[in-house]
Amino acid sequence: MDPGDLVRIKKGIGGLEPPNDTGILVHRERGGKDFMALVFTEKGHMKVKWKHLRGRAGKRYEGPLDDERAMRAHLEDRVKAKEKKSSLAISPKNIEDSVTLSQLWDSVTRQHKRGKRMGEAIGIPLEGCIELSMSPLDVGSVHFHGKELDPDQVGAVAKVLSGADNPDSPYFVRMDIERRARYVPYSRNTMEKVMSHVDRLESLRSRFLRWVEDDEDPKRRSPRLIVQDFTTVELGREDKEEMDRIEGWALAHLELGGWPTGETPLRSMEGRAEQFGLGGTPIRRVDTFDLERFLTYLFMDLLEYRRENLPSHLLEFLLRMGRITWRRGAELAVEYALASGRRVFHRDFPDHVVDASRRLAGIISDEERSKRLDLRLLETYTIDPEDARDFDDAISLVKEEKGTVVWVHIADVSHYVKPMDLVDSEARFRGTSVYLPTGVLPMLPPRLSEDLCSLTEGVDRLALSTRLVFDDTGSLIEDSRCQSVIRVDRNLTYAEVDEMIENGKAPFSELDSLARCIHSREERLDLETPERRIRFDGENSLSTSVKRPTPSTRLIEELMVLTNESSSRYLEERGYPLPYRVHPMPDRTSVERFNETCRALGLSVEIQPWWGEGDGPSDHEDRMLRSLLSGGSISLGGDHIADVTGNGDGQIGQTDGPTRPDPEEMREVVGAFNSALDEIGSIADQRIRDLLVITMLRTMPRAFYSTESIGHFGLGSGCYCHFTSPIRRYPDILVHRSIKAALHREGKGPEPGWNAPTVEEISTLLEHVNDMSGSAEEWEREMTDAALAIRYSMDRDLRHSVHTGLVTSITPGSLFLLLDDDLTEARMPLQSVLRRGFVVDEHLTRVEFDPELSGGRSSREFTAFIERTGGRTGRVLFRLAQVLGVSISSISVVDGRIEVRPGG
Repeated sequence: MDPGDLVRIKKGIGGLEPPNDTGILVHRERGGKDFMALVFTEKGHMKVKWKHLRGRAGKRYEGPLDDERAMRAHLEDRVKAKEKKSSLAISPKNIEDSVTLSQLWDSVTRQHKRGKRMGEAIGIPLEGCIELSMSPLDVGSVHFHGKELDPDQVGAVAKVLSGADNPDSPYFVRMDIERRARYVPYSRNTMEKVMSHVDRLESLRSRFLRWVEDDEDPKRRSPRLIVQDFTTVELGREDKEEMDRIEGWALAHLELGGWPTGETPLRSMEGRAEQFGLGGTPIRRVDTFDLERFLTYLFMDLLEYRRENLPSHLLEFLLRMGRITWRRGAELAVEYALASGRRVFHRDFPDHVVDASRRLAGIISDEERSKRLDLRLLETYTIDPEDARDFDDAISLVKEEKGTVVWVHIADVSHYVKPMDLVDSEARFRGTSVYLPTGVLPMLPPRLSEDLCSLTEGVDRLALSTRLVFDDTGSLIEDSRCQSVIRVDRNLTYAEVDEMIENGKAPFSELDSLARCIHSREERLDLETPERRIRFDGENSLSTSVKRPTPSTRLIEELMVLTNESSSRYLEERGYPLPYRVHPMPDRTSVERFNETCRALGLSVEIQPWWGEGDGPSDHEDRMLRSLLSGGSISLGGDHIADVTGNGDGQIGQTDGPTRPDPEEMREVVGAFNSALDEIGSIADQRIRDLLVITMLRTMPRAFYSTESIGHFGLGSGCYCHFTSPIRRYPDILVHRSIKAALHREGKGPEPGWNAPTVEEISTLLEHVNDMSGSAEEWEREMTDAALAIRYSMDRDLRHSVHTGLVTSITPGSLFLLLDDDLTEARMPLQSVLRRGFVVDEHLTRVEFDPELSGGRSSREFTAFIERTGGRTGRVLFRLAQVLGVSISSISVVDGRIEVRPGG
């Protein structure tokens, strides 16, 4: 230091305190054993030992060293600048922008280590924390060395501390005491454990992955697997413990629908309350490390996927590590959908519902038998899939003078499920049963669905029976209904009945003949869509098949359709409101798109148009709109009603009574579709036939429930409801209640104890039931896809093979293909082939390459694609029904999405 330098003097020397502890060095001299310095301060000249100077302290004084006035002015300017800087340093904005949570924590824990008194005792010790609760004022005062902070500055400190409000944040734990936020600091030892855990995780990652430079961009690095299969890596004890912990976290995430809190008990960890966090704490984020992000990218890199889908990656990781079986993987996909809220169904029944169902009488009383028709002597059968768990319909065949009599018996669920009781309320919410590859989520508790209401062989059961009388031509000439007691002789499967029909065994050969007569007389849509059947026949094995209609399934379908129609007519004729099952006729645009698809495939198949030139909105469209509104399938929120109905006053057209469709029009349209289906049936290739049937199915609106009857197009019925499956569909229970009320009014049955459902009650229920039914259908397809995706993920040959895929549909951004097992659908994003330059035609039948829409790079990509796939150099890249060689690029086992790319 030289004369003229501004120097800082040790605190307390000569009574000087900050910020006035500075002076100007005048000269240096020797005084005894020590060097001395003559320094000019605010108190004038003073001599201090050289060792008491702390170094330079600011801007050098350039004036004369004997001008005290000038030196004093320089010192005053320096103090003012320092005070200004200090004030800016603790301005609210600067605190929010510059002070970090870790800095506040560091100040607090250092002062605590020195024994400084801060805050108040928390009363309840928190594991890993200092037993001290501090307000934002306490923390700010410690960090800013005892300065008095104004309310705005305290507010700024509180904003910084708010980063610790989440339980997964580091440094502090928030506690609310008397409605005020208090912060408890983690101990330094705890944070050291957390940082050590971060190091262990990073070290574990390096056992599987290494960073390599990109071939095209040397500045870019990406992780690559060190070994071909990460499951074969030998791990040390510490790394294995970390891997076990990660597997437990993955199980917890799937079971709970997200990351667990520190207090959440995990079934997957054998009941132990494991904390998802670092170093045995709930902390998940510290500085630049985010545990969830770390795991997300770890799983993506291990599975070699580019798309983020954490739940799916977790599930596939557990499967590959052998931690869970295929079946358990499918169950976890279901659990995740329920726990995360993606699906609103319930797996388990509440205790009060289970208790209420257990209190129901299991024995039919003599009094109840006396009120019903005893049909136990009829030879009665149920016919269902081999894996059926509940039986709600049965049939009997009797020959009489009038003709052939078929009894259709339906389980009397409404006897046990009373309006608005505990079981009924739960059934109303569920709306439907859901059938998944891992089991059923029933609408009714097992006590009812598998016991009291299930038509089990050899047991007396209550039923609603419909008596259908047919003449020799298969025409229905009489129908009636009653409350009954039945006893099923045998629970048969479809396969068993098919064999009996083939061998001409009574009564099933007669039933088959009757069903064929009914089918030939009724104008119904002959749309026989293939149905995927997926079943786990072992913990790590899956049996698959494509189910197609058989004689036994057709006869049951014909009889159930007639029974539903009969029930609907019976109630409608007596003025009872109904939850109709309606299926609107296809619109003109959809039919024209189907015809264009057939032309694009070079086929002569066509649905003959039934509309005239310039046809506007029809009466059917008006009926459909009102039906959609009554069923809650759409809502109107604007001035667009006239656009659909043609009514300029914005009101939905009203009619007296049911809005019945024109039978002639419906027959004409169904006939046009059936003619096209006959042409499809003559095509030799089964896959093309299935493709066209599915394409035709997509031309039709979805069926739904409504208080307005617009008819059921697919069944060719002008009046239709659901009656035959009350164990698994709530609208059927409503129909049962109305039928019982109607029978009692006619003196054919006892007082049911309730009134028939009103139109207001039915209308209120239908929006919810439609939502639940639609969601159930989507989820059933999704979970079937998930089971197939698990098989593709776990079968190494399937995962790494080149597959043939039939292009079944094209969207503006993707191709959808049916893979060679005829069960699994895969998606090929078009951008995986070309980033730009492709065009999808307006009818969604082909994808073409357009050089004008692409740059030179896309042209090169196109040429490379053609060369790689061995294709021709034409402009059409893909077309509907084309067969492609594809390989798997990614699998989402949680929701069953498989993505593919061209070639190997």
